[in-house]
Amino acid sequence: NTYLNYEYPYNHYFNDKDVIGNFLNKPSDGNPPNFVFIIIEGFGRKLTGVDNPSVSFTPFLDSLAATGLMWENCLSTAERTFEVLPSVFASAPYGTHGFANRYYPIPYHNSLLQDMSRNGYTISFFYGGSSSFDGQNEFMEANNASFIMKAELDTASEKYHAMKNGNRWGLDDGEMFGNAIQHKQKENKRPFVDIYLTLTTHEPFICPDQEKYEMSVEKIAKNSNITDKRERKNIEENKNIFACFNYTDNCIRDLITEYKKLNAYDNTIFVICGDHRMCPLGSINQLQKYHIPMIIHSNLVKSPRKMKAVVSHLDIAPTINAYLSENFEAYSIEKECQWLGTSLDTATNFRCNKIMPFILNSRDIEEYLYDTLFITYDRLFSVHDNLTVTPLEDDHLLQMMKDRLEAEKAISKYAVYYNCLKPISNSNDEPIYNFASNFEKRNPLEETIVDD
Repeated sequence: NTYLNYEYPYNHYFNDKDVIGNFLNKPSDGNPPNFVFIIIEGFGRKLTGVDNPSVSFTPFLDSLAATGLMWENCLSTAERTFEVLPSVFASAPYGTHGFANRYYPIPYHNSLLQDMSRNGYTISFFYGGSSSFDGQNEFMEANNASFIMKAELDTASEKYHAMKNGNRWGLDDGEMFGNAIQHKQKENKRPFVDIYLTLTTHEPFICPDQEKYEMSVEKIAKNSNITDKRERKNIEENKNIFACFNYTDNCIRDLITEYKKLNAYDNTIFVICGDHRMCPLGSINQLQKYHIPMIIHSNLVKSPRKMKAVVSHLDIAPTINAYLSENFEAYSIEKECQWLGTSLDTATNFRCNKIMPFILNSRDIEEYLYDTLFITYDRLFSVHDNLTVTPLEDDHLLQMMKDRLEAEKAISKYAVYYNCLKPISNSNDEPIYNFASNFEKRNPLEETIVDD
């Protein structure tokens, strides 16, 4: 990238190329397509806790993957949900506690959603829990959402107390989707961006018609050739978990069926991914805990394609921005961005060219991927196909990775905490201080205080 100055260390010219346009037909009306993002709670690549699962409880999502564009090795940026919106829609650095954090204001930034809004898109956000959770409301407001679903229940209601006593996080996915469709029937403007964040596949793993869906799990497992004893045991002991995924899969089927009733369906692109991987049911390595699938489903897809190249949440915004700006003449974008990701790698063979840190649920940043090197708590690994890792004994490489991670954390903290992502236009403010540092030679930070 071509970076523009030191004060805003992430700010660079947007130069990502369109990598998905060749896989998609142009919308019939010649206008930019609608987008629907479905972010599924805990939707990991391998739900049953083994390396080679022989059974799936999400048959509808599997069918979308089989007929669309599928990235098998996508990575979330965090262990939990708090970072998914900034990562997917702003490709944003994490700061110290996550980008959209309640301890300090969201920094001035640009995003895919802001560019979409400027180009006439109506942005709606649907979530069955409290919209203030993890700064979601603040982030969506900062990114020009015209509608944010309010799912807070009356604290005196019977439903609220039933959910509270059951440690439920919010509305079931079916009810949330139903409310969203009612909203769309009243206000169906084109082009639109609809963003869904699901909940039912979160602990305590309770769904409507629980017994019905657990029986469905039993039936699917019985009809599958499960040879791994550990997989069979995990299914038998965690039927409630897989029942919730089967329920959510069915709800997504119903949701897309409702979209098919809209005239705009044929010109709509669905982007589906997990927010993070569900807490594992078996032993996995530290990198695989971020392993999620990503699917692009649309009638615009020319032919199915499965990609094994490693990609991440951070790559979604650059990819869609490049696709829209290069294929639709009237679609304009900001020339500068502060994004960590790049266009999605569409290679069908395994390769890993990613450079990205990961943020833990504790908000610590102790894991870092650099091409096929991965560091976790000062341990170094080499990354292979299927995101397996093997220990690597190389003190020089280990120190290099530790240095890069520390530099990444320092720059991220500075840029997010001090609001130094995007230059504020028409600002006459002078810097409070200037600083210079040579990270390669490890010179101490030199500060020059500017006089008033």
